[in-house]
Amino acid sequence: MSVTKLLDQLDEARRRYSLAEAPRIAHLIGKLAETKITDAAELIRFHELLLFIQAYPVNQEVEQISGSLLAKIADFVAKLADPSPLEEPEVSGIAGSGITAVFSADLARDLISRHPGAIRIHWEAWEHPERLALVLPELFPLCWDDLSVEAGVPHREWLEAVGGLAALARCTALQYDSLEMPLRWEYSSDPATRSIMRLKQNTTHYHQQPLIQRREVVLDDIPASPDLPFRKLSKRRGREIIEMARDTSAVRYRELHGFTYGDPSFVYEVDAGRGVVIHVWGVPPEKRLPLRVYRSAMIWNPPSAWAVAVRDAPAVAADCWHFPPPAGPKGRFVPVAAYFWGVWNFAKNKSAAKDLIEYLSQREQSEERCIATMGYDMPPWPSMMDFKVWETQGPPPGVLYNYPIRPWHKEVPLVSGSPAPPSIGVNIYNRGTMPTMFAKLLSGQSINDILGWAENELESYKR
Repeated sequence: MSVTKLLDQLDEARRRYSLAEAPRIAHLIGKLAETKITDAAELIRFHELLLFIQAYPVNQEVEQISGSLLAKIADFVAKLADPSPLEEPEVSGIAGSGITAVFSADLARDLISRHPGAIRIHWEAWEHPERLALVLPELFPLCWDDLSVEAGVPHREWLEAVGGLAALARCTALQYDSLEMPLRWEYSSDPATRSIMRLKQNTTHYHQQPLIQRREVVLDDIPASPDLPFRKLSKRRGREIIEMARDTSAVRYRELHGFTYGDPSFVYEVDAGRGVVIHVWGVPPEKRLPLRVYRSAMIWNPPSAWAVAVRDAPAVAADCWHFPPPAGPKGRFVPVAAYFWGVWNFAKNKSAAKDLIEYLSQREQSEERCIATMGYDMPPWPSMMDFKVWETQGPPPGVLYNYPIRPWHKEVPLVSGSPAPPSIGVNIYNRGTMPTMFAKLLSGQSINDILGWAENELESYKR
């Protein structure tokens, strides 16, 4: 039987999630293991099927067989006529292959120190080796005279003379990054590869029924569900987890700030059930970035953070989305800060001012203004919550769709300080009375003490 037909049958069998399919899955894996696979596309497909079966095994036998074969996948790679397709970003990370990539200074230092001998400078792929002239004088001061006047300086020989890649790791981050130097990482049977990397757990969940599908999940039921069990990991275990995440990303040509600078002393493990374990961590304060502070995956705010990301980090903006707040026992409330124009009582031409406000308040002008502000400035009238800008604005398109109140949100607008008289409501908003009450509650004060403080505050607003 051809490799393609065997792969088709294995693909079909693994989708059934049935214990009765275990012997067939084991048999098909065995048949493929005995078959000479020389086509890269077929080996890639076999590798991905083994990964899936290893992640969602139906029993222990299938788990062990798939794991054992993945550990030997480098032997299959060695028999390929052309292994280069294994380095494509969509499939990279297969044991026995490798990648060529440019990493930031801090990530490069970490990878070189943890994978000694596996990473080298890829001289043949480096477009700008002459940039070594920017850093060599600090590593090898005697070369400055030749760099100043000679053509064809032997940058490679000089760098190797002062320690090679290890010497460059001592450069400042700015110096290293300016080199745009490609590194070659030959995986062999490195545990950092997707083929071999495993997170050791005490128990294994065997999937003998189909995976949960999105349509089976009701988001409104989640707040009432029991809390997921979690625990804080030791600093040593936390470092282990972050380094695994770092490697997982790097073998796919990717680099994530929160992985490079993850804080190993602040790693939590959450057991989501059915074999799913979630790890959550932050980064030290000095490494936190605007929007991407790695303290939460959610920002309770208008699209301010998204708008800044559009300007400063479009790739981050493309990963944002907005959605209504969750509903509680009393309903779904959304904070609203409605702004509008007014006319000073000392204005010299009140009539013209009122006419201008009336003109600017019309639908056509309101929509133009909304488009100009990328949907951020929202008119205060419910009849204008259907502007197309919230459906089309991006990236990604539609990111602001849930920003205005939609009828099906069933939200109750909550204006800070309402329904107090304006003079008092403004003070409630400007002085942050309600957030202060929450802060006092979290600091341990009793509700009665907080209400007493708030009553005194409101009385002071009347004076």
